[in-house]
Amino acid sequence: MAACHLWRRFLITQLRRQTCVSSSPIYKCKLSMHVKTSNHGKSFGPHFCGLIFYSTNPSPQETHENPDLQQQEQTLLKLEHFLKNIKQILPDSLVLNDLMEMCDKLELSHRNNAYDMLIKALCKENYVDLASDVLEKMFNVGCTPRILTFHPLISVYSENNQMDRLYALFDMMKSRGCPPDSVCYITALRKVCYRKRFAEASQLLESMVRDVSACKLDAVTYDLLIYAACKTGKFEDGLELLGRMKAEGIRPLSGTYTHILNGFVKGGEFDKAHLFLLQESGNNPSLDSSNYESLIRSCSSAGREKEAYELFMEMKFKGLELLDDQLCKEVLENHGVDEET
Repeated sequence: MAACHLWRRFLITQLRRQTCVSSSPIYKCKLSMHVKTSNHGKSFGPHFCGLIFYSTNPSPQETHENPDLQQQEQTLLKLEHFLKNIKQILPDSLVLNDLMEMCDKLELSHRNNAYDMLIKALCKENYVDLASDVLEKMFNVGCTPRILTFHPLISVYSENNQMDRLYALFDMMKSRGCPPDSVCYITALRKVCYRKRFAEASQLLESMVRDVSACKLDAVTYDLLIYAACKTGKFEDGLELLGRMKAEGIRPLSGTYTHILNGFVKGGEFDKAHLFLLQESGNNPSLDSSNYESLIRSCSSAGREKEAYELFMEMKFKGLELLDDQLCKEVLENHGVDEET
């Protein structure tokens, strides 16, 4: 533990002391971490870590031109490469303070970029509290966060189901004159829907409609909302969302129909699934075949062989073809029918 702490301190010292070249195209810079490894591939921890720089004979004029700006770019470049290895460094308050000191030495435009990078790197590794501290520090040193500054926090709060913190963040954005836009809400919606939390998604959607003028969801976001609704047994809400997206002129994804059909069958509502299938049929043979196949597969998986066979025969009567040969074979065998007949 002490060795790891000394290593972190050593790396920070290197970042401060080493002279990094500018971002001119003639220079290359990378952070190289060498880890001592046994013959069996077992890591023994950091053996050496530092910055390695490469240059191709810069002229004195290029090296010394605008030293203040060059120093700003050097510090920003150091920070960028350092953050790529933040997971291995296991940030603590001491390291974080050193990083923020580096940010504070930059002029305002570079400082904003540096803080944005730091927040993003911390959120990526789920250091949410540290990222919140950095955001607070931004305000204290006179930086003005942009919309994109908040995106990593919005994403991780939504994924972790920290909805109170998410709405508190939205309120803070409004009070700071940087209200959340549709991208912020859609980012949160998608994360929540992936986790099958339809109640939270519905609340977010209501807030989005209230707070963002002329907001418009896309087909993917609608698909995720319908997926979350059907996974939680909110079939009527799923159907309502499907009607809403059609009214807005948005073409549903093929998987959107599958979410509803599967949801009905798993909820023991085959008749409603069949009715929905018939209501959505007749306009697109390819989509009809896909929907029939989805419902047949769902019935077969649920042990409803009789309904699966009836749907298969209904397909044939309509001139539609079941493209999955294996599924076709299973349906016929389960009903005691020879495939060749």
